[in-house]
Amino acid sequence: MKIHPAYSTLSLCFTLTGTTFALVQKPMPKQINLKTYRDKSRLWIVFAPSSEDKRARLQQKLWSKAERSTNLKERDLVTFTVFEKGKSMGDGERISERAAKSLRTKFRVPQGAFRAILIGKDGGEKYRATKPVTSQMVFGIIDAMPMRKQEMRRQLKK
Repeated sequence: MKIHPAYSTLSLCFTLTGTTFALVQKPMPKQINLKTYRDKSRLWIVFAPSSEDKRARLQQKLWSKAERSTNLKERDLVTFTVFEKGKSMGDGERISERAAKSLRTKFRVPQGAFRAILIGKDGGEKYRATKPVTSQMVFGIIDAMPMRKQEMRRQLKK
C-alpha cells in the first residue's frame, strides 16, 4: 500500500463484529517557505533550544495575552517557535525538524541560543533580541514602521 507523501502515518481501525474500516491520516509537519508571507504578514520568530528552556517559557508567558487578543491580527503578525529539540510551530501548524533547522541556519542562530526576530512584510529583519521581550515592545516597533502607519491611517478612514 502506498501512502501519500503528505501524510506521515496511516492508522487503520476496525471492529470485531463486522468489516468496518476507517482510515485516519495524520498530516506531516509542514515545510516552511517564508516567501509566501512576503507583502502579507510580519513574522515574529522565537528560537530556543527546547520548549523547556526558561527563556522560551518566559517569552511564551510574556506573549500569552497578545496571542489571545486581536493585536496580532491587526498587525498582520504571524508567530513561529523554533526549537532544536521538540515540536516547532509556525503559523499555528507544526513545522518539520528540517524546516526548523533551515530557519536556524537562515537566521544564523547558534546551537543553544535564544533569539527572537521580527521580520517585516518586505522580508527584511527589523529587530533581533537575545532575551525575551514583551509583545508591547514589539508592537511599538511595528507601529513605528512607515507601512504600519499607512495601514493604521487606512483603517481610520473605513
